Amino acid sequence: MHPTSVAESRLSRAARGAAELAGAQAAGAEQDRSLSPEVLGAAQGALAHWSGYAVQRLRAQAPEAPGPGPSFYEETLARTAGELDAARLLLERAAARADAAAEVTALEAARGQRDCALAADLLVGAVERLFRASGTAGHDEGAVLQRLWRDIHSAAGHVVLQFGPSAAAYARHALNPES
Repeated sequence: MHPTSVAESRLSRAARGAAELAGAQAAGAEQDRSLSPEVLGAAQGALAHWSGYAVQRLRAQAPEAPGPGPSFYEETLARTAGELDAARLLLERAAARADAAAEVTALEAARGQRDCALAADLLVGAVERLFRASGTAGHDEGAVLQRLWRDIHSAAGHVVLQFGPSAAAYARHALNPES
């Protein structure tokens, strides 16, 4: 199995574990929590696709031509890659906690739930930036980036990846240690 596939499989297991630890009652909720790693994979694909687009744009651009210069592409790339790394770290932490925890406190469970939702938010924001930075070329209905943007928004829109309920659960346990 490819190393990336192994990591994504582990993250998927961890996301399901975070859902269980957070007390997800419905079987569907447990499965849907695992969308976070898939959103990460799609966001990584979007970054790879956009990076190819950016290279083509920079090669085709005349030095004095109007439009975004190299710094626009550099900043977009660096910020997006950083946010993808941050999301991966959040998911890896949730995975490690789920793998190592024999007895998990309510706070640890809520933190895992929060981490998955926060990772989804980071990934949506990162791909949103790529989509905007692709210009009209990325907005075509058949464009790879448009499809990934749509898929990521759709997956991250699932109720179990909404940050509000995860934040409330985390705050409830963090602010009330007796719960």
